[in-house]
Amino acid sequence: MLHILRDPSRFVILARIDFDLAEETRKKGCPYCGGPLHHAGYLRKPRFHKELDPVFRRRHSLCCGREGCRRRVLPPSLIYLGRRVYLGVLVVLLTALSQGLTPRRRRRVCGVLGVDLRTLERWRRWWREEFPQTPFWRSVRGIFLPPLDEKILPAPLVAHFSPSTPQKLVQLMQFLAFP
Repeated sequence: MLHILRDPSRFVILARIDFDLAEETRKKGCPYCGGPLHHAGYLRKPRFHKELDPVFRRRHSLCCGREGCRRRVLPPSLIYLGRRVYLGVLVVLLTALSQGLTPRRRRRVCGVLGVDLRTLERWRRWWREEFPQTPFWRSVRGIFLPPLDEKILPAPLVAHFSPSTPQKLVQLMQFLAFP
């Protein structure tokens, strides 16, 4: 799994899908007033690789063109999980990978990938405590048979999708992008 995280070019397809999702959202119009949506993407400074492809630095965002509304619409993203500044793939895979590691090995992996141990612990806590309580997870957890052990998420979720190929990785991120 670590080889996927070391080579972000393996998930460039996620950027293409993000663009398509933004286009689909734009074509639907403003969900608040029905007005036209315009691209209003903004730069992100994702923490991960120093030589990260610029395509990962832009978060697609849309802005209503109707005077008086002008609200922003954030389309789903396979690259980012919500407001996190780390790539979603890193948040999911590193958290899953770290669950079976000794503290020494966890420090080493975090050092290689440039993630602070406190950040990793925050992610682990979010997956264990907050994610299982989300309406999204409550509505979909029943599709997994046998049921996934929520105390060690996201490892069972990653194992279910087994993201060793780009297609499986896309499926995992698509699943998580539509809560």
